[in-house]
Amino acid sequence: MGGLVGAVHDLEVPSGRVGCVWLGQAGFLFKTASRRLVMIDPYLSDRCADLVGLHRTFPAPLQPGELTPDVLLVTHMHDDHLDEPVLRACAGSAPVLVAPLSCLERARAWGWPKSALAPAFGQGLALGLAVVPTFARHPSVPDAVGYLLDLDGVRVWHSGDTEYDAHLRRLHGERIDVALMVVNGGGGNMNTHEAALLAWQLRPRLSIPMHYGMWPDEEYRYNGEAPDATPDPALFESTLQRLDPALVTRRLVVGQPTLLP
Repeated sequence: MGGLVGAVHDLEVPSGRVGCVWLGQAGFLFKTASRRLVMIDPYLSDRCADLVGLHRTFPAPLQPGELTPDVLLVTHMHDDHLDEPVLRACAGSAPVLVAPLSCLERARAWGWPKSALAPAFGQGLALGLAVVPTFARHPSVPDAVGYLLDLDGVRVWHSGDTEYDAHLRRLHGERIDVALMVVNGGGGNMNTHEAALLAWQLRPRLSIPMHYGMWPDEEYRYNGEAPDATPDPALFESTLQRLDPALVTRRLVVGQPTLLP
């Protein structure tokens, strides 16, 4: 067993921490101290190249189906989050899939058994770990969500795709250890400065920018997808440092296992 699959298998996660691999875009793989694997929004194909002309700038760190998690979470139905090749590849192993209803309907058409589907309705889900869907405002996708996870005591918030909204400030009291913040701007998402403002208001122990670097800037900005995009994590970091130098940020490397927070 080699490559990233072997590295994840061999990763020892001490109590009070969580193993994490950024899969690119909004995709993450987590490994808990109890060795449970959780994936969120894994985009491992190049499907968006065919659909909207957006080509990957780097190879996927995993192939669809190469590593099947215990729990798969999807925030919304856009193809760089609900990746059909990944869903089809995982359907036979049938991990628990937590997703909005629009995503679950597609998953069933791609071979997922009904018993493995769990709708994201905004309450905790009994999955052996705490999963609470959170508010997201993503234009044209009314059932988009984020997720607040408790991974063996490490509280991780994945913003999903969302614009800045006052509803998100209500997460301030949730004692977030790690906040995964969408920063690309345009396309119905927070820009880097809005994401920094929200991180300053939520005050997680660690903020990690995401949803950048997947596609060439010239394709992303000028094909009509996000002409006002700001996909530069350095802007997120510098803005947050101006708001409060005590707040900690970290950039992850795609495909490189690490321990958080």
